[in-house]
Amino acid sequence: MANTSLTADIVLKEAKRIFKNSCPFLMSLGRNYDGVITAEGAKAGESIRIRRPMKYTTRSGKTMDVQDNTETYETLTRSNWYGVDLKFSQKELTMDLNRFSELYLRPAMSVLASKVENQCMTLAARETYNTITIPVTALDRDDIIAARVMLNDYSAPQIDRFAVLNPEGEGDLCSANASLFTPSKAIDRQYIEGSLGRIYGFDVASTPNVPSITNTADVAGAVNGPSQTGATLTVDALTVAPTQGMVFTIGDDVYGLNPTTQESLGKLQRFVVGSGATTTSIPISPSITVTGNQKTVSATPDDDDVISFVGNASTAYPRNLFYQKMAYASSFVDLELPKGLDFAARDTEEGIAMTIMRDFDVINADTYCRIDVVFGFKTIIPEWAVQVFGV
Repeated sequence: MANTSLTADIVLKEAKRIFKNSCPFLMSLGRNYDGVITAEGAKAGESIRIRRPMKYTTRSGKTMDVQDNTETYETLTRSNWYGVDLKFSQKELTMDLNRFSELYLRPAMSVLASKVENQCMTLAARETYNTITIPVTALDRDDIIAARVMLNDYSAPQIDRFAVLNPEGEGDLCSANASLFTPSKAIDRQYIEGSLGRIYGFDVASTPNVPSITNTADVAGAVNGPSQTGATLTVDALTVAPTQGMVFTIGDDVYGLNPTTQESLGKLQRFVVGSGATTTSIPISPSITVTGNQKTVSATPDDDDVISFVGNASTAYPRNLFYQKMAYASSFVDLELPKGLDFAARDTEEGIAMTIMRDFDVINADTYCRIDVVFGFKTIIPEWAVQVFGV
């Protein structure tokens, strides 16, 4: 009986299965935002606006004080186009799927998944301002508890919380929790598989794709001018411009607020450096706002308030992430397939669009195949995420 060839649909489903299993961060994100699901026929580079949850303040007394609806959006641009290219013949498509997957799909999808995952996590790290104290030697239970407390401070929902760590961080936590009272199945998993699973309210996963961001050689400065508000901070001239993703505090009384009660947390607000910083002007998130229902901090900075960057100068820190799933969003483009290909498919299940196409090069008598993804990523509710610097 003649062998049955693997079809494009079968190959793509197996490729996507490997891809998803290699992207714990991407697969943990919420899919509930309008417009975040894949859009058929969309083009690379198109943007969508994602609405952030509304914010309100409470009144005191029986007299109504109706607030204007202040709608805020984040713009997500789907401009990241990554793919992996390979060659296989019609004869090789007669292999058993497991064998074909082992030889071709697993190595190809591993590199594609790593690229996409690292890109998304790097963007997340650059847009997340909340951090906890840097571990002196290794991640331990106090760090994960501190991350939990910070999410609670900023009113993140208690459900659907995740942590994605680099392998060293996961190893540190496994070691730190080895002697604690833990349900027997969890102990078995840590001992036999070396993974944590669910701990302290987080579903924990590990990936080597956790990014590192290096602090510049200048990790201190001062505010230039009092009562500044908005998304840009003017500072006395630094030696070098801070790197996007560096985190800092201002002075000793610019405190963060609980976003629900708008009461001071009594903890210095963290700010993250945005794109395009110079030695005298730093784009920041969150914006400094001290009035209205979008209030973010307890007070504006004073002139000459000290700027203290988190971490040491000229040091790279892995950025482990602890977050509620709606803190971030991704969106994939459902690319159209060209006509006339004998081997082509696309898959959009679970909000991740992927295409596979194969064609014959008549000039060189070779058969080529490409697998593509086009996507965008954006931090939507940054206060529902915390970075834990690794060492």
